[in-house]
Amino acid sequence: MKNAILIIALFGCFILSSSFVYAQEEASEKAYKTEVGLNVSNFVKSFLSLNTQTIQASPYFVVVKHKSLRFHLGLQANDGQNFFDDTNNISNNRNILFDFKAGFERREMVAKKWIFHYGLDLVGNYGYNRLTTITAIDQIKNTTEAAYAGLSPFLGLQFKINHRLKVLTEANWVIAYGRSTEKTESAVFADDLNQTNISNFAFTELNPPIDLYLIFQF
Repeated sequence: MKNAILIIALFGCFILSSSFVYAQEEASEKAYKTEVGLNVSNFVKSFLSLNTQTIQASPYFVVVKHKSLRFHLGLQANDGQNFFDDTNNISNNRNILFDFKAGFERREMVAKKWIFHYGLDLVGNYGYNRLTTITAIDQIKNTTEAAYAGLSPFLGLQFKINHRLKVLTEANWVIAYGRSTEKTESAVFADDLNQTNISNFAFTELNPPIDLYLIFQF
């Protein structure tokens, strides 16, 4: 909670300082149709030396907008380096996580530099994890694949730094349905250990506005 307050306080100070710097900005500005932005939440947390386990940034690191359309992309991958567990078995963990959302956004100017935005996204996620354990007598692979899709209404706030740059944050509510497949494979004891489990799942998730995006307009 303290970390969240620190990020909000920093965001507020940044907005106030930017207001004075760009107070003389011309009133007539070109209406840009395309925006590209980066999620700078991890940079802010590192700069403030915050505990990254306390505040979890969203998986989306790139946002692209054109008129009322918007797209978010996120990709995380682990190269699968070997490590030794507590029993000196050799384990190799490889995982990939891909996140995507696309939707429509409506904006309302509430002040000279403040913009309120809201809309609806279609969200999708695919995750793959494979844990390979090599013991003295066997090699066991545990593989998990999961995917989900759903809808996510959102609302947020944007602050214009100048006619090209702005920062934004938003909250969203995810309603999704998906399927997960878990598979265990043994090189030696296949008859006893090999199995596949498939399950369906549904969830809802409320994400507060703790992510910060830096947006460039052109």
